[in-house]
Formats: sequence, C-alpha cells, structure tokens
Amino acid sequence: MVNTLPDLGAYVLKLRSLQSLKIENHMGRASQELALRILDQADPALAQSLHDSDELKPFTASGLLRAGSTRSAYDWVRPGESFWVRFTALEKGVVEAFERFAAQPRGEIEFDKRGWGVEAVVTDPEAHPWAGRAHFADLLRLPTQPMPSPKITLNFASPTSFRSKGVDVPLPIPWLVFHSLTERWQVSIPIPLPEGLLDFVEQFVALTRYQLETSMIGGKNASKRVGFWGEATFSLMADNDSLKKHDPVLHQTLSSRRPELLQALSALVRFAFFSGVGRQTTTGMGMCEAGAVTESQ
Repeated sequence: MVNTLPDLGAYVLKLRSLQSLKIENHMGRASQELALRILDQADPALAQSLHDSDELKPFTASGLLRAGSTRSAYDWVRPGESFWVRFTALEKGVVEAFERFAAQPRGEIEFDKRGWGVEAVVTDPEAHPWAGRAHFADLLRLPTQPMPSPKITLNFASPTSFRSKGVDVPLPIPWLVFHSLTERWQVSIPIPLPEGLLDFVEQFVALTRYQLETSMIGGKNASKRVGFWGEATFSLMADNDSLKKHDPVLHQTLSSRRPELLQALSALVRFAFFSGVGRQTTTGMGMCEAGAVTESQ
C-alpha cells in the first residue's frame, strides 16, 4: 500500500463560540497550547520535547481569526459566531498528529480554557485558502519557462517581525525574509539548498513595492509586540554593477548559478505557506502566502 501521508500540512480548525466572552489578546499563545495538546494526544514524548525546546519548532499556530478574514478576533464574541485557527505541520511526527486530529469526529474542544464548538478541520485548499498539503517534491517543481528578471510577491497575513542584531525589525527586508525561510527549510526539509543562496539574495534581490501597515499584537499579561502585515514584492535585479566592480569573483559565481538559485528562491516562497516567516510563528505571527513568481514588465 502506498503511503499518501503528506510531508507538510496546513490545517484550518473552524470554531463556533458557545458563549459570550471578550477577547482581549491575539490568542496566539492559546493556539500554541492547543497545538501542543493535539500533539500530546498522538505522541506525548514529541509534544514534551517540543514544549521544552528552544529551537525552531516544526509547527506554526495562528491567533484566533474571524471567519472570512485574517484579522484577529478582538472585542466581544457572541454565541454562534464563527472563527478559525490555523496550524501547520513541518515534520513527519507533527503531520501524523494533525492528520489524526483532522480525521476525528467533530464536537467540542477546549480553547483558552473555554469550550468551543468544532465545525470542521479543513485540509482541502478548495474549501479554505489557508488549508493544504504538500510533498517535498511540490516545492521543487521547475518553472514552465525561464524568467530572467522575476518578481516575487508575498502576502504577510498576520503581523510579522524579525530579530536582527538584538532588535526587532518590523520590515520585510529581503535578506531577513529569506534568511528566516532558509533556517526553517534547513530544520524541516531533507533537501539541501544551494550554497551562496543568501549571498544571492543580498546582492540581487530588492524590495521594490509594498503596501504594508504596522499593528500591535496583544499577548498575555499585557505584553505587546509590533509587526507589519500586507503585501510586498521583491524583484530579482538583472545585474549588480557594484558587486561586479568590488568582488568580481563572487559576481561571476552568483551570476553563473542564477537559474539554480532562482529555483531555490521559488521553492522557499512555496514553503512559506507552511513555515511562516519571522518571529513567534507558533503564537500567531508571520502567517504568509506567496503570490505568483512573475516576469518583470
């Protein structure tokens, strides 16, 4: 029998409120706690190890989001209102746990110490745009034709921030975006990325268009964190005259490997749908999806 278990999964838990209550924080921490409980039901040792680890975790969790939106569910909630929480799984044991959870009968679930009705656990992207499954090979599919000067658009659907040199950076600086994705890839995907990829990003990838806003995420104990959300477009520059002048060897190396490096960037962009980007992706930040990789006009 062929094993059809995906390598990566995105699971949308549709919830229905059963009581009136006031939501006063992003609920990312509550989502993380629920994710760990789901893992504990399937593999207690795995759940405990992930809880105790300070390393990048092989799952993500959103905040509590209103139906039909990616905006947080702050303010009063009435009985019968619909919401959703999204989890992604980035390694085999976590995928198995969430696949088992998705197959369970619906009923009630405890979320942030309150009972909520479970309407569905969605895995089909046709039923919800933030659900889906993938195999590693799906990330590496080749473009149908070479594109010498592509643009890559990312939609940052929840507040996103990066940590650089001891400070938070709420901006989609290309190197920070792709460094974050590279770190997560190296933890989760057993396929090596080409050497020099981040050098290529630093020298040839530019942020060329964006529509962004910043917002504060409220956590427990009145904690706050600022992040950006919206759409950003990155362009692959045709050449870098400064690099050619000051480091011709690196310029030649990166230019000669351009097709391979572009394919790797495209794979990272597809991976972002599952991995998230930046800090605190297990507590509601950094939810991200890719637009098309398109040829410059």
